[in-house]
Amino acid sequence: MIMIDKINFFFSRNGFTRGKILKKKKYLKFCGDNVFFQPRKIPSDAKLVSLGNNVVIASQVVFINHDVMHHVFNNIEKHSTSYHMGKIEIGDNVFIGANTILFPNIKISDNVIIAAGSHVYKDINQSGVYAGIPLKKIKEFEKVFEVRKKEHSMNKDLSREEIIKQIWKS
Repeated sequence: MIMIDKINFFFSRNGFTRGKILKKKKYLKFCGDNVFFQPRKIPSDAKLVSLGNNVVIASQVVFINHDVMHHVFNNIEKHSTSYHMGKIEIGDNVFIGANTILFPNIKISDNVIIAAGSHVYKDINQSGVYAGIPLKKIKEFEKVFEVRKKEHSMNKDLSREEIIKQIWKS
């Protein structure tokens, strides 16, 4: 990737635009449709990342696809270890909250919400809402979806400013 591409990606107007760039330029192993990618930098080992359809990645999410521990080990015993890498696979209908860290060699199944600030260091094999360090399932995906649909039906005719006023009244 050339520097001008990195600069264009960084200054792209919004996450939908960055998602389209990831797909068009084929930076990732796979990038599905309707991807919203809020981070302003492309993962360092982007070909080790796969994003399904309808995926939202919030601000400051970190994709860790490798470590450099081999430098420590090789100073103990010369040429004893090498660069360690792993893939990150994200399914369909997934939201990953701000400041989440995704560690190497994980797979996140479909219909998953990961709360902000979480650390994902093992596979998530079931639909649901997950949070914390260590990561725990805290709710069902469908329940959050139903709550948000109800909220939308109550607020769909209100402006953003009117919704903010309502929040402060309660």
